[in-house]
Amino acid sequence: MKYIQSPAAFIGVTAHEIGHIKNFHLIKRKKRVKDMQILDQVATLAAITSSILANSPELLLQSTIASKSNIQNYYSIYSKNQEREADLFALHRLNDLKISTKGLVEFFSYLEKEFYKKGQSKVSFMFLNHPNYVDRLNIISIFSNNDYNKLDDQIYERFLFIKAKLFGYTEKEIKILETYLSGDYLDYGKSIILAKQGMLLKALKKINRLIDKNHNNIFFLETKADFLFNHGYTLEAKKFYDIVLSKNNNNIHIKRRLFHIDYGNLEFSNEDEVIKIYERYNDLIFNYSKDINFYHKWLNLFHVLEKEDWILFVDALIDILNKDKKEAMLKLEEIKTISSDTKLIYNTKKLINHINNA
Repeated sequence: MKYIQSPAAFIGVTAHEIGHIKNFHLIKRKKRVKDMQILDQVATLAAITSSILANSPELLLQSTIASKSNIQNYYSIYSKNQEREADLFALHRLNDLKISTKGLVEFFSYLEKEFYKKGQSKVSFMFLNHPNYVDRLNIISIFSNNDYNKLDDQIYERFLFIKAKLFGYTEKEIKILETYLSGDYLDYGKSIILAKQGMLLKALKKINRLIDKNHNNIFFLETKADFLFNHGYTLEAKKFYDIVLSKNNNNIHIKRRLFHIDYGNLEFSNEDEVIKIYERYNDLIFNYSKDINFYHKWLNLFHVLEKEDWILFVDALIDILNKDKKEAMLKLEEIKTISSDTKLIYNTKKLINHINNA
Protein backbone atom coordinates (compact mmCIF):
# COMPACT_ATOMS: atom_id res chain seq x y z
CA MET A 1 0.00 0.00 0.00
CA LYS A 2 2.97 2.33 0.51
CA TYR A 3 3.50 2.48 -3.26
CA ILE A 4 -0.15 2.74 -4.36
CA GLN A 5 -1.07 6.39 -4.78
CA SER A 6 -4.51 6.26 -6.44
CA PRO A 7 -7.72 4.20 -6.49
CA ALA A 8 -7.10 3.33 -10.16
CA ALA A 9 -3.72 1.81 -9.23
CA PHE A 10 -5.33 -0.02 -6.28
CA ILE A 11 -8.02 -1.47 -8.56
CA GLY A 12 -5.35 -2.46 -11.09
CA VAL A 13 -3.18 -4.21 -8.50
CA THR A 14 -6.25 -5.96 -7.05
CA ALA A 15 -7.26 -7.09 -10.55
CA HIS A 16 -3.72 -8.44 -11.02
CA GLU A 17 -4.04 -10.54 -7.85
CA ILE A 18 -7.50 -11.75 -8.92
CA GLY A 19 -5.83 -12.82 -12.18
CA HIS A 20 -3.55 -15.10 -10.17
CA ILE A 21 -6.57 -16.62 -8.40
CA LYS A 22 -8.67 -17.02 -11.55
CA ASN A 23 -5.83 -18.78 -13.36
CA PHE A 24 -5.11 -21.11 -10.39
CA HIS A 25 -1.52 -19.84 -10.25
CA LEU A 26 -0.95 -20.71 -6.59
CA ILE A 27 -2.10 -24.29 -7.09
CA LYS A 28 0.00 -24.62 -10.25
CA ARG A 29 2.99 -23.05 -8.50
CA LYS A 30 2.79 -25.50 -5.60
CA LYS A 31 2.75 -28.40 -8.06
CA ARG A 32 5.68 -26.90 -9.96
CA VAL A 33 7.67 -26.52 -6.71
CA LYS A 34 7.02 -30.19 -5.96
CA ASP A 35 8.20 -31.13 -9.47
CA MET A 36 11.29 -28.97 -9.00
CA GLN A 37 12.12 -30.70 -5.72
CA ILE A 38 12.04 -34.03 -7.54
CA LEU A 39 14.21 -32.59 -10.32
CA ASP A 40 16.63 -31.25 -7.72
CA GLN A 41 16.93 -34.67 -6.09
CA VAL A 42 17.49 -36.38 -9.45
CA ALA A 43 20.08 -33.76 -10.48
CA THR A 44 21.94 -34.12 -7.16
CA LEU A 45 21.96 -37.91 -7.52
CA ALA A 46 23.25 -37.60 -11.08
CA ALA A 47 25.99 -35.21 -9.93
CA ILE A 48 27.08 -37.63 -7.18
CA THR A 49 27.14 -40.55 -9.66
CA SER A 50 29.18 -38.55 -12.19
CA SER A 51 31.62 -37.49 -9.48
CA ILE A 52 32.16 -41.08 -8.33
CA LEU A 53 32.66 -42.37 -11.89
CA ALA A 54 35.10 -39.56 -12.69
CA ASN A 55 36.74 -39.77 -9.24
CA SER A 56 36.47 -35.96 -9.02
CA PRO A 57 35.07 -34.15 -5.94
CA GLU A 58 35.37 -30.86 -7.89
CA LEU A 59 32.99 -32.23 -10.52
CA LEU A 60 30.39 -32.90 -7.80
CA LEU A 61 30.52 -29.28 -6.63
CA GLN A 62 30.40 -27.84 -10.16
CA SER A 63 27.57 -30.15 -11.26
CA THR A 64 25.50 -29.44 -8.17
CA ILE A 65 25.85 -25.66 -8.56
CA ALA A 66 25.02 -25.86 -12.28
CA SER A 67 21.95 -28.06 -11.80
CA LYS A 68 20.55 -25.91 -8.99
CA SER A 69 21.13 -22.76 -11.07
CA ASN A 70 19.30 -24.28 -14.05
CA ILE A 71 16.37 -25.37 -11.89
CA GLN A 72 16.16 -21.92 -10.26
CA ASN A 73 16.23 -20.24 -13.69
CA TYR A 74 13.52 -22.63 -14.93
CA TYR A 75 11.26 -21.69 -12.00
CA SER A 76 11.99 -17.99 -12.51
CA ILE A 77 10.83 -18.17 -16.15
CA TYR A 78 7.70 -20.07 -15.13
CA SER A 79 6.90 -17.52 -12.41
CA LYS A 80 7.45 -14.57 -14.77
CA ASN A 81 4.99 -16.08 -17.25
CA GLN A 82 2.37 -16.24 -14.50
CA GLU A 83 3.00 -12.57 -13.65
CA ARG A 84 2.56 -11.58 -17.31
CA GLU A 85 -0.67 -13.57 -17.44
CA ALA A 86 -1.97 -11.76 -14.33
CA ASP A 87 -0.91 -8.39 -15.83
CA LEU A 88 -2.92 -9.07 -18.99
CA PHE A 89 -5.95 -10.11 -16.93
CA ALA A 90 -5.74 -6.83 -15.00
CA LEU A 91 -5.43 -4.75 -18.17
CA HIS A 92 -8.47 -6.38 -19.76
CA ARG A 93 -10.52 -5.87 -16.58
CA LEU A 94 -9.53 -2.19 -16.35
CA ASN A 95 -10.60 -1.66 -19.94
CA ASP A 96 -13.87 -3.53 -19.30
CA LEU A 97 -14.54 -1.24 -16.31
CA LYS A 98 -13.47 1.82 -18.36
CA ILE A 99 -10.80 2.66 -15.81
CA SER A 100 -7.60 4.26 -17.06
CA THR A 101 -4.37 2.26 -16.85
CA LYS A 102 -2.54 5.46 -15.86
CA GLY A 103 -2.59 4.52 -12.16
CA LEU A 104 -1.07 1.12 -12.90
CA VAL A 105 1.64 2.79 -15.03
CA GLU A 106 2.45 5.15 -12.14
CA PHE A 107 2.60 2.20 -9.74
CA PHE A 108 5.07 0.20 -11.86
CA SER A 109 7.13 3.33 -12.60
CA TYR A 110 7.40 4.00 -8.86
CA LEU A 111 8.47 0.40 -8.19
CA GLU A 112 11.09 0.65 -10.93
CA LYS A 113 12.60 3.77 -9.32
CA GLU A 114 12.60 2.09 -5.89
CA PHE A 115 14.23 -1.00 -7.37
CA TYR A 116 17.18 0.91 -8.82
CA LYS A 117 17.36 3.23 -5.80
CA LYS A 118 18.19 0.18 -3.67
CA GLY A 119 21.16 -0.64 -5.90
CA GLN A 120 19.67 -3.50 -7.91
CA SER A 121 21.14 -3.98 -11.40
CA LYS A 122 19.43 -4.86 -14.66
CA VAL A 123 21.34 -8.14 -14.75
CA SER A 124 19.67 -9.33 -11.54
CA PHE A 125 16.25 -9.11 -13.18
CA MET A 126 16.74 -12.53 -14.81
CA PHE A 127 16.97 -14.11 -11.36
CA LEU A 128 13.79 -12.48 -10.06
CA ASN A 129 10.36 -14.12 -10.10
CA HIS A 130 8.78 -11.07 -11.78
CA PRO A 131 9.36 -9.64 -15.27
CA ASN A 132 11.34 -6.40 -15.29
CA TYR A 133 9.34 -3.22 -14.97
CA VAL A 134 10.30 -1.83 -18.39
CA ASP A 135 8.81 -4.89 -20.11
CA ARG A 136 5.67 -4.64 -17.99
CA LEU A 137 5.27 -0.94 -18.72
CA ASN A 138 5.68 -1.59 -22.45
CA ILE A 139 2.90 -4.19 -22.36
CA ILE A 140 0.64 -1.82 -20.41
CA SER A 141 1.22 0.94 -22.97
CA ILE A 142 -0.13 -1.33 -25.72
CA PHE A 143 -3.44 -1.69 -23.88
CA SER A 144 -3.37 1.80 -22.40
CA ASN A 145 -6.48 3.94 -22.66
CA ASN A 146 -6.34 7.15 -20.67
CA ASP A 147 -9.46 8.65 -22.25
CA TYR A 148 -11.76 7.11 -19.66
CA ASN A 149 -13.44 9.36 -17.12
CA LYS A 150 -11.65 9.92 -13.82
CA LEU A 151 -12.94 8.10 -10.75
CA ASP A 152 -15.15 10.36 -8.69
CA ASP A 153 -14.19 11.95 -5.36
CA GLN A 154 -16.27 9.47 -3.37
CA ILE A 155 -14.26 6.54 -4.73
CA TYR A 156 -11.02 8.39 -3.99
CA GLU A 157 -12.17 8.99 -0.41
CA ARG A 158 -13.05 5.29 0.01
CA PHE A 159 -9.62 4.37 -1.34
CA LEU A 160 -7.93 6.53 1.30
CA PHE A 161 -9.96 4.90 4.07
CA ILE A 162 -9.10 1.43 2.73
CA LYS A 163 -5.45 2.47 2.65
CA ALA A 164 -5.65 3.74 6.24
CA LYS A 165 -7.38 0.55 7.36
CA LEU A 166 -4.75 -1.68 5.75
CA PHE A 167 -1.95 0.38 7.28
CA GLY A 168 -3.62 0.11 10.68
CA TYR A 169 -3.91 -3.67 10.53
CA THR A 170 -0.50 -4.37 8.96
CA GLU A 171 1.81 -1.88 10.69
CA LYS A 172 2.95 -1.93 14.30
CA GLU A 173 4.25 1.62 14.70
CA ILE A 174 2.11 4.78 14.51
CA LYS A 175 5.19 6.66 13.19
CA ILE A 176 4.95 4.77 9.88
CA LEU A 177 1.33 5.87 9.42
CA GLU A 178 2.31 9.50 9.92
CA THR A 179 4.55 9.24 6.85
CA TYR A 180 1.74 8.16 4.52
CA LEU A 181 -1.52 9.41 6.08
CA SER A 182 -2.96 12.65 7.47
CA GLY A 183 -6.14 14.09 8.97
CA ASP A 184 -9.05 11.72 9.62
CA TYR A 185 -7.31 8.95 7.68
CA LEU A 186 -4.37 9.11 10.07
CA ASP A 187 -6.62 9.10 13.16
CA TYR A 188 -8.53 6.15 11.71
CA GLY A 189 -5.33 4.15 11.21
CA LYS A 190 -4.09 5.13 14.69
CA SER A 191 -7.31 3.88 16.31
CA ILE A 192 -6.77 0.43 14.73
CA ILE A 193 -3.18 0.19 15.99
CA LEU A 194 -4.30 1.20 19.50
CA ALA A 195 -6.98 -1.51 19.48
CA LYS A 196 -4.42 -4.07 18.26
CA GLN A 197 -2.17 -3.12 21.16
CA GLY A 198 -5.01 -3.81 23.62
CA MET A 199 -5.71 -0.14 24.40
CA LEU A 200 -9.44 -0.42 23.77
CA LEU A 201 -10.53 2.74 25.61
CA LYS A 202 -8.03 4.92 23.70
CA ALA A 203 -9.04 3.28 20.42
CA LEU A 204 -12.75 3.83 21.11
CA LYS A 205 -12.12 7.44 22.12
CA LYS A 206 -10.41 8.12 18.80
CA ILE A 207 -12.96 6.25 16.65
CA ASN A 208 -15.88 7.88 18.52
CA ARG A 209 -14.51 11.34 17.67
CA LEU A 210 -14.47 10.34 14.02
CA ILE A 211 -18.06 9.00 14.23
CA ASP A 212 -19.17 12.28 15.84
CA LYS A 213 -17.83 14.09 12.78
CA ASN A 214 -19.41 11.64 10.30
CA HIS A 215 -22.27 9.48 11.66
CA ASN A 216 -22.78 7.60 8.37
CA ASN A 217 -19.21 6.56 7.63
CA ILE A 218 -19.39 2.76 7.33
CA PHE A 219 -15.62 2.41 7.82
CA PHE A 220 -15.84 4.02 11.25
CA LEU A 221 -18.97 2.10 12.30
CA GLU A 222 -17.67 -1.29 11.15
CA THR A 223 -14.27 -0.76 12.73
CA LYS A 224 -15.81 0.27 16.06
CA ALA A 225 -17.90 -2.91 15.94
CA ASP A 226 -14.74 -4.92 15.25
CA PHE A 227 -13.01 -3.36 18.26
CA LEU A 228 -15.91 -4.30 20.52
CA PHE A 229 -16.29 -7.80 19.05
CA ASN A 230 -12.57 -8.59 19.34
CA HIS A 231 -12.58 -7.54 22.99
CA GLY A 232 -15.63 -9.66 23.88
CA TYR A 233 -18.37 -6.99 23.81
CA THR A 234 -20.39 -8.88 21.22
CA LEU A 235 -23.87 -7.51 21.94
CA GLU A 236 -22.59 -3.93 21.77
CA ALA A 237 -20.79 -4.81 18.53
CA LYS A 238 -24.00 -6.23 17.07
CA LYS A 239 -25.71 -2.81 17.19
CA PHE A 240 -23.07 -1.30 14.92
CA TYR A 241 -22.81 -4.35 12.64
CA ASP A 242 -26.58 -4.17 12.07
CA ILE A 243 -26.31 -0.50 11.07
CA VAL A 244 -23.54 -1.20 8.56
CA LEU A 245 -25.33 -4.24 7.16
CA SER A 246 -28.44 -2.12 6.57
CA LYS A 247 -26.27 0.10 4.33
CA ASN A 248 -24.37 -2.74 2.64
CA ASN A 249 -26.14 -6.10 2.71
CA ASN A 250 -23.29 -7.82 0.82
CA ASN A 251 -20.70 -7.46 3.57
CA ILE A 252 -19.70 -11.09 4.21
CA HIS A 253 -17.34 -10.20 7.06
CA ILE A 254 -20.15 -8.56 9.03
CA LYS A 255 -22.65 -11.33 8.28
CA ARG A 256 -20.17 -13.89 9.57
CA ARG A 257 -19.61 -11.88 12.76
CA LEU A 258 -23.37 -11.50 13.28
CA PHE A 259 -23.84 -15.24 12.76
CA HIS A 260 -21.35 -16.00 15.55
CA ILE A 261 -23.05 -13.46 17.85
CA ASP A 262 -26.58 -14.78 17.18
CA TYR A 263 -25.40 -18.39 17.48
CA GLY A 264 -23.83 -17.59 20.86
CA ASN A 265 -27.16 -16.27 22.15
CA LEU A 266 -29.31 -19.03 20.63
CA GLU A 267 -31.71 -21.24 22.59
CA PHE A 268 -31.48 -24.54 20.70
CA SER A 269 -34.78 -25.70 22.19
CA ASN A 270 -36.49 -22.85 20.31
CA GLU A 271 -36.74 -24.24 16.78
CA ASP A 272 -38.21 -20.99 15.41
CA GLU A 273 -35.03 -19.16 16.43
CA VAL A 274 -32.90 -21.86 14.80
CA ILE A 275 -34.91 -21.48 11.58
CA LYS A 276 -34.41 -17.69 11.69
CA ILE A 277 -30.63 -18.12 11.86
CA TYR A 278 -30.75 -20.66 9.04
CA GLU A 279 -32.80 -18.35 6.82
CA ARG A 280 -30.70 -15.28 7.56
CA TYR A 281 -27.23 -16.77 7.27
CA ASN A 282 -27.24 -19.99 5.21
CA ASP A 283 -25.69 -18.22 2.19
CA LEU A 284 -22.50 -17.86 4.26
CA ILE A 285 -21.89 -21.59 3.91
CA PHE A 286 -21.18 -21.08 0.20
CA ASN A 287 -18.61 -18.34 0.92
CA TYR A 288 -16.06 -20.90 1.94
CA SER A 289 -14.02 -20.47 5.11
CA LYS A 290 -11.00 -22.11 6.76
CA ASP A 291 -12.72 -21.73 10.15
CA ILE A 292 -13.67 -25.31 11.02
CA ASN A 293 -15.48 -24.07 14.15
CA PHE A 294 -17.85 -22.15 11.85
CA TYR A 295 -18.85 -25.37 10.11
CA HIS A 296 -19.28 -27.30 13.36
CA LYS A 297 -21.78 -24.67 14.49
CA TRP A 298 -23.72 -25.22 11.29
CA LEU A 299 -23.69 -28.98 11.86
CA ASN A 300 -25.33 -28.40 15.26
CA LEU A 301 -28.02 -26.24 13.63
CA PHE A 302 -28.74 -28.71 10.83
CA HIS A 303 -29.01 -31.60 13.29
CA VAL A 304 -31.72 -29.64 15.12
CA LEU A 305 -33.49 -28.95 11.81
CA GLU A 306 -32.93 -32.56 10.64
CA LYS A 307 -31.57 -31.42 7.25
CA GLU A 308 -29.58 -34.49 6.19
CA ASP A 309 -28.56 -33.05 2.81
CA TRP A 310 -27.12 -29.89 4.39
CA ILE A 311 -25.35 -32.00 7.04
CA LEU A 312 -23.64 -33.92 4.23
CA PHE A 313 -22.60 -30.68 2.52
CA VAL A 314 -21.06 -29.19 5.66
CA ASP A 315 -19.38 -32.52 6.45
CA ALA A 316 -17.89 -32.45 2.95
CA LEU A 317 -16.49 -28.96 3.55
CA ILE A 318 -14.88 -30.18 6.77
CA ASP A 319 -13.39 -33.13 4.84
CA ILE A 320 -11.90 -30.68 2.34
CA LEU A 321 -10.34 -28.66 5.15
CA ASN A 322 -8.90 -31.94 6.47
CA LYS A 323 -7.55 -32.65 2.94
CA ASP A 324 -9.81 -35.71 2.48
CA LYS A 325 -11.21 -34.90 -0.96
CA LYS A 326 -12.18 -38.52 -1.68
CA GLU A 327 -14.55 -38.65 1.31
CA ALA A 328 -15.87 -35.18 0.45
CA MET A 329 -16.70 -36.27 -3.10
CA LEU A 330 -18.66 -39.30 -1.84
CA LYS A 331 -20.84 -37.04 0.34
CA LEU A 332 -21.34 -34.47 -2.43
CA GLU A 333 -22.43 -37.17 -4.87
CA GLU A 334 -24.91 -38.48 -2.28
CA ILE A 335 -26.45 -35.01 -1.94
CA LYS A 336 -27.34 -35.09 -5.65
CA THR A 337 -29.39 -38.25 -5.07
CA ILE A 338 -31.23 -37.33 -1.85
CA SER A 339 -31.72 -33.55 -1.94
CA SER A 340 -34.58 -31.57 -3.48
CA ASP A 341 -33.10 -28.20 -2.47
CA THR A 342 -32.23 -26.48 -5.78
CA LYS A 343 -29.81 -23.99 -4.20
CA LEU A 344 -27.94 -26.73 -2.37
CA ILE A 345 -27.78 -28.95 -5.47
CA TYR A 346 -26.46 -26.04 -7.58
CA ASN A 347 -23.69 -25.28 -5.07
CA THR A 348 -22.92 -28.98 -4.66
CA LYS A 349 -22.32 -29.34 -8.41
CA LYS A 350 -20.27 -26.15 -8.36
CA LEU A 351 -18.07 -27.50 -5.56
CA ILE A 352 -17.63 -30.85 -7.34
CA ASN A 353 -16.42 -29.02 -10.45
CA HIS A 354 -14.05 -26.95 -8.36
CA ILE A 355 -12.55 -30.07 -6.75
CA ASN A 356 -12.17 -31.77 -10.13
CA ASN A 357 -10.42 -28.72 -11.63
CA ALA A 358 -8.12 -28.09 -8.67
